[in-house]
Amino acid sequence: MKGNYQDYIGIYDNVVDEFTCKKLIDVFEQIAEGTSNIHHGKSQFGNSLKRKDYALYFDRVSYAESKFIHERVGECMEEYISVHQGLQDFKLASWECKVQKTEHGGGFHVWHSEHGGARESSRRVAVWTLYLSTHEGSGETEFLQQGLKVPPKSGRVVIFPASFTHVHRGNPPYGENPKYMATGWFEHLDHEMIQTVLEKERNEKTS
Repeated sequence: MKGNYQDYIGIYDNVVDEFTCKKLIDVFEQIAEGTSNIHHGKSQFGNSLKRKDYALYFDRVSYAESKFIHERVGECMEEYISVHQGLQDFKLASWECKVQKTEHGGGFHVWHSEHGGARESSRRVAVWTLYLSTHEGSGETEFLQQGLKVPPKSGRVVIFPASFTHVHRGNPPYGENPKYMATGWFEHLDHEMIQTVLEKERNEKTS
């Protein structure tokens, strides 16, 4: 999967076709309508983050679609690692697949990075995003230090470092159509986690 690179930000177009992106959006809406597992951004950390979006973790509620997304993103990550030699000795894996819906004017507009001191974020090495909808002139992923705005385009994957070097935010989408995207993280695996992943893969092959 050939990408374009700027300041360690990899952009890969046409990773997923538009028809499939629309199907993934339909899956999101179908599950969201009948489940209490949808995450309202405004409830995260008592709304201290001022989020205005909705999310489902497909790895928990829609395994087949999560697996498909991870396979497509994984192809991009292979290319990303081949371009950035410093990652070639890392053992990385991504298993969370967070699909978000953001309506007019919503989103998470606070500057932030994805690596932190909390247990769930301390192992993050890279971030990935798959846009499921296209928005012109709004809804970009904006990078503070790089002075770059990446427009959301259906089927586009973006991969970038999780660290403080790539502070970013999601700009609000405008218009009648909500913005949909899937996102997750590639995390560094220690020996214990590698064994857990291998055991999970063995169980999947025998089930």
